[in-house]
Amino acid sequence: MDKGLTQLSKEDKTKLNFLTFKETQFHREAIAGKLQDLFKKKCKKVLLVQPLPFTVENFEIHQAKNKRYYNWPPYGLGVLCNNLKNRGYETDILDLNYEVLNYIDRSEKEYDDEEAQRDIAVFWRDKTKKIIDQFQPDTVALTCMFTMGHEMLCHVSDFIRNEYPDIPIFAGGVHLTNAPEYVLREAPSIDFGGTFEGDASFPDVLDVVNGKAGITKLNQISTIIDDEYKGLTSRSSPSSDNINAIPDYCSLPIGRYSTLGEVGSYRSWLKPNYRGASVVSNRGCRARCSFCSVRNFNGKSVRARDLNTVIKEITGLKNDHKIDHIVWIDDDLLYDQRRSIDLFNKMDEQNLNVTWCASNGLIASAVAKSDELVDAMARSGCIGMTFGLESGSDKILKEVHKPSRVVHYYKVGEIMKKYPQVFTRGFLIIGFPNETLSQMMETVKMAQDVGLDWYGIQLLSPLPSTEIYDTMVELGLIDDVTVKANKDKKEN
Repeated sequence: MDKGLTQLSKEDKTKLNFLTFKETQFHREAIAGKLQDLFKKKCKKVLLVQPLPFTVENFEIHQAKNKRYYNWPPYGLGVLCNNLKNRGYETDILDLNYEVLNYIDRSEKEYDDEEAQRDIAVFWRDKTKKIIDQFQPDTVALTCMFTMGHEMLCHVSDFIRNEYPDIPIFAGGVHLTNAPEYVLREAPSIDFGGTFEGDASFPDVLDVVNGKAGITKLNQISTIIDDEYKGLTSRSSPSSDNINAIPDYCSLPIGRYSTLGEVGSYRSWLKPNYRGASVVSNRGCRARCSFCSVRNFNGKSVRARDLNTVIKEITGLKNDHKIDHIVWIDDDLLYDQRRSIDLFNKMDEQNLNVTWCASNGLIASAVAKSDELVDAMARSGCIGMTFGLESGSDKILKEVHKPSRVVHYYKVGEIMKKYPQVFTRGFLIIGFPNETLSQMMETVKMAQDVGLDWYGIQLLSPLPSTEIYDTMVELGLIDDVTVKANKDKKEN
């Protein structure tokens, strides 16, 4: 709670809560009115769209031909698709990243970068128009997971708005959750933003549109009305059924994804023609790292999927798409040690015959606890682990609320030397607020001593909605770009 609020009297707190309630109700009624205005008929068909994660102007043909662009299956859209179908909605998925990489792969043209850029700029628009004309959706929902996808999110939304002015457009994902007003003002063609996990909240919105639910079911939605931002931060938490939903990828050829680009970070340790896909075992993260937006998006808790459901999902990927390698995209794969061991033992006992890697950054203290855990991981097909180390300074680790300390890193180094068949990587960050050169050198020394196989080091990238972002704004180290951008948009 804000320090200032703790000093309020009980009467003042009651008034504040009442005013907050009234404002929320006002926003909810305004958003409901806009929904009613934009939807001229009931919503039955929903097109889910994953834009390109890079701008066309930055596309490099040799990177695409060498399969060096990431080409992750749209896991979140697949889960949302399943949950929408369970509510009675007809859905389809347009993955523009896959479509562009597939187009380039099949093309026999000899491109230079500029020619390729011009070609795919036409292609993604034509493909989008073709799918919309064929499917005839009542609404379109776009996703954007990372900041680097912001510009293409805006371009795709603007194109759909220009071509189909009567189709309401939604957008969601981690990027929009981090800065909803900023995104909505940058892309006025987006009618509504969906924040946090949309498993329940987005179907709820459509149920309200269709008169199946009252406006109290409107949560996690924001919009701009008469140049004023209206946003609801109240959450519709996903149910266990939502979380256990197995992605429905519609007609997407998931087995072809890894033939066109990277799925995971360990391609060099896999056979040339591997078929990879992503899987989630847990949602959320126990840690509260000040530079990370996971808690803002998923909430504080870690919610585990049913182990049998996870195994069923892997088996389905193997049987239906010939997948032989999976990438865990959990933010806290090893949250429950006993459950994790049971999961990996099940994979081993059922002879799934798949390899796997963890690319998202394992918590080192979880691995340092037990040789039994690492042994189960190795037996179940692990070929690569990435650890979120960040710093070699315990002072920095404490300040940014990392759940591990340097002693855990050294323990991990000792354990992993027993498993030379498992490639290990470490994430390192420099540029924390007030970090000294000496502390940076501690990071270098720690990395050398721990002896993982590879390290990636990057400058701190403060994300809006994170604690470290607010801290750096207060210290005058960075400008609050979201406030500035929103102000500029209003003034213009």
